[in-house]
Amino acid sequence: GLLAVAQLGPATFWPVVACLAVVAFAASTVDIACDGFAVQNLAGSNLGWGNAAQVGGAYLGSAIGGGLFLFLVDVHGWRAAVSAMASLLLLLGLPFLLGIAGRQREEMRQHVPTLGTAWRRSQIRRGLAASAIYVLAQKAALTMLGPFLVDAGLSLSTIGLVNGAGSMVLGVAAALAGG
Repeated sequence: GLLAVAQLGPATFWPVVACLAVVAFAASTVDIACDGFAVQNLAGSNLGWGNAAQVGGAYLGSAIGGGLFLFLVDVHGWRAAVSAMASLLLLLGLPFLLGIAGRQREEMRQHVPTLGTAWRRSQIRRGLAASAIYVLAQKAALTMLGPFLVDAGLSLSTIGLVNGAGSMVLGVAAALAGG
């Protein structure tokens, strides 16, 4: 999908949006699988650190996707930047693609988890609502940062470095503190 976006270029808006929607769906599916893999394979005493690694990884991904990408677009152009992001995703996914990440252990369950069972729990619904409100507020605030930095006269490379380094340092530090 990203290689198709690289070839299409940013001027073909709707085809790029369609490709990125497919990529986002695939990425969210992989994210769910990785979360499940971690929960199933980490000892209970290590779940906090596993969560810290997942949250820290998300901030690192944000720094790469939002910071490094803008820098590469400014320096090397759209096609090279998107192709580099696709290559980086492939490289980071190799441990799972090649089975190096480990094998899942078998587990005996008292019941089979389902979305319906989870949804019937009021704690789950409240937690999802709180998460949704937090993410919407965070994303709304972050969307204002880029235009503010453009209006301040910063170049695309500088904005990429500021966004990337800032989100990575603060996000990883907060993830480690939370873990």
